Parts: sequence; C-alpha cells; structure tokens
Amino acid sequence: MRSISIGLVVYFFIGRNLVKLICDYYLGISYTALFTYPYPIFFSPVAVVMTYFYIVRPLRKINYAMNQFKLGAFEERLDIKRNDEIGNIAETFNDLATRIQRMIRSERQMTSNMGHEIRTPLTRMTWHLNNIRDQVDVEKSIDFLEYEIQELANVSARMLKIAQIERAEFKPQLIDVNINELIYGVIDKTEGLAIENSCKVELVATSVIHAKTEPDLIEIAIDNIVHNAINYTVPNSVIKIILNNDTVNNFLEISVRDHGPGVPEEYLERIFKQFERVDQSRNNETGGTGLGLALCNSIATALGGAIKASNLYPGLEIRFRVPLNC
Repeated sequence: MRSISIGLVVYFFIGRNLVKLICDYYLGISYTALFTYPYPIFFSPVAVVMTYFYIVRPLRKINYAMNQFKLGAFEERLDIKRNDEIGNIAETFNDLATRIQRMIRSERQMTSNMGHEIRTPLTRMTWHLNNIRDQVDVEKSIDFLEYEIQELANVSARMLKIAQIERAEFKPQLIDVNINELIYGVIDKTEGLAIENSCKVELVATSVIHAKTEPDLIEIAIDNIVHNAINYTVPNSVIKIILNNDTVNNFLEISVRDHGPGVPEEYLERIFKQFERVDQSRNNETGGTGLGLALCNSIATALGGAIKASNLYPGLEIRFRVPLNC
C-alpha cells in the first residue's frame, strides 16, 4: 500500500522539477527566486488545489458516507479506488457497511420470525386458558399448556445456544468420545417420540468410532436431526442413523435418513437457517420451531464441519460431518 506521505513527496519532486524547467526555459528567472516575494503568493493556490483534491475531498466523501450510514442509509458505499491510507479506509468502510447491513437484515428477519413463533403458542395458550375458565376439557387443556410452555422454553434455549456458539470467542471443549455410545443414548432419549409416531430409530455402524470432539454439541445436533426425522417420517418406517469414519480426510460423518415427503430442492439449503420453514401448516402440526436444524448448522460450523440435506425419494437424508479431531 502506498502512503499518502510518499505520494505527497513524489508530487513535490515532480512539481519542483516542472517548476524549475518552466523557470529556466520560459520565465528566465532562477529557481531560488520563486521562494521570494511575490512568487509564493502566485504558486500557493496550486498547493491548496492539490491538497484539496488529494486529501480533503476524499475525506469529505468518507465523512458524508459515514453520516448517511449513521442516519440509516445502510446501502451507502464509497467509490474511492486508491492504493493508500484513504483507499484502505474506504475499502474497510465498504466491507464493514456490507457486514452490518447483512446483520441488520438478518436481525430484522429473525425478529419478525421470532414474533410469529412466540405469537402462535401464546394464541393457543390463551384458547386453552379460556377452556379452563369455562370448565371445558380442563385436563386436556392443562396438558396442552404444559406442552406450549415447554415449546417456548425450547425456543429460548435454542436461541441462546445459537448465540453462544456463533460468538467469535467460542471454543469447544474437546475430549475423546465414543460416538456409537453417544448415538445409542440419543436413540434411547427419542424412543418415546418414535413409538408415539409409529416408527423406529436404528444405528448402522460397521465399527466403534472414537472422535476428539465436544460430546454435548454432537448430542444436541444428532438429537435435533433425529427429532426432525421422527416428526416427518411415515408410520411403520425405520429411521436409520448411519455412522461412517472417513480416515482418509480425518472426518466423522453421521447420516440420518427418514422416509417422509422430503424437501423441495430450493429449500435444501434454506432449512438450516433460523426460523426457516418449508411448510408453515405442516410445521405447526409437528411442533417445529425452525430452530433445530439451524442449531445443527451452527454446531457443525463451530466444530469445523458442515451439514447437508439430500432427497432420496422417498425420504430426506441429513449428513452431519465434523473432523475426527476437532
């Protein structure tokens, strides 16, 4: 990067030699005579004009853009192409403005979706409270209220977990983990939900796999993926959790495959965004909040891995892939 000071020095020497040439060949005076009255008065406007266009004007552009951004014009950008400190400031401002604009857009979308997620269970809770007041289906309404309260707690807990994981200073606590045992634990935890949905969850693994990772995060991710599969698979089907050990690339891959309707191709990447829902009515029926897979995506990224969804006709397969030694 060229410095402004170097640029000024270069311009000074170029200007000096140019003025000396003019003095010697056109004005017929010595170069040193330029520094005595009245020549400095004549040449000082040139220095002022150069300083204005080289330093003052771009700084004013930067100041204007920053003030516009402060007033809410988040699309404001600087069109200054220079390879010096001012150009560097302009480039940094543009990058920062783009990031902030993206964050603000995401925040607004998340706030809007969060409002909907909270409003829906609150509306149902109000309806059940009215039933209790009118002595209609009291026991059933109490059960539903407990369920809705738990759903609100889940939304809050997942949002806090996503925020924690996405912080720059987040560092996973790595220990040696028996992945097979961890997945069997998830299967045991989800057995009740699987029975309720008339399906079964099985682990397919050819060997016992150990990984140096954070077991709590892995368990949360697989638990959410399995819950998602149970909610959408057809009755009397088997959800398979396939465990693979990619020793060549030093990666652990856990695939969960259901036998449900799958996801439209244009939504295969979007389902991992916060509050993203493929079918609003269907998710209401299954109790989905649009946060489970987003949390899985955040966990995979935090551990240096990735998550991907694919349609298998019938069914959806979600592959959760993280390094064996995070």
